[in-house]
Amino acid sequence: MTLRKRWLATLSSALMAFLCVVGGTQAAQAYDDPGLTAPGGNRIAGATNGASTGEVAPAAWTPNVSPLLSQEAAGRNLTTADRNAALHNCPRLYACVAVGQGDGRHTVFFLYHCDTRTLTNFIDAGAITNRQSPGATVRFTGPGAPTLAFAPRVEPYSFYPLPYDRIDPC
Repeated sequence: MTLRKRWLATLSSALMAFLCVVGGTQAAQAYDDPGLTAPGGNRIAGATNGASTGEVAPAAWTPNVSPLLSQEAAGRNLTTADRNAALHNCPRLYACVAVGQGDGRHTVFFLYHCDTRTLTNFIDAGAITNRQSPGATVRFTGPGAPTLAFAPRVEPYSFYPLPYDRIDPC
């Protein structure tokens, strides 16, 4: 098996494990967005925030990283336990960035490519696991703010994303 095929098999296994955690612990109807397709065609889905059960959900916002490129995805409306599982099982060679949605739920972005992106609605507390190759530091920048930098490590870092409006994954 070539190195590329082994890498894709490892990534696929990690994303499938994440999908099992997210799908297996959610009682609400699945939230499915066609833009959230992981490598190999697997979907990354969270659950609705309770609206499908007739509950009144608290007001929330939608964090976004733009653009998400091929081999990248976002899991939305995750519980804290699912967010933690996603961060602890971040695939090798990825930076996994989580941010709160303001309603007790979280969004996790699985970033792979080294392009600077725009952040919107990164308002609540965040966490990041950088599983990229050594030396690939994730940097957050914003107007008049000192750069936040996160070196590769297996354990998640916590951070507060305001006033940062850009991310460079490596």
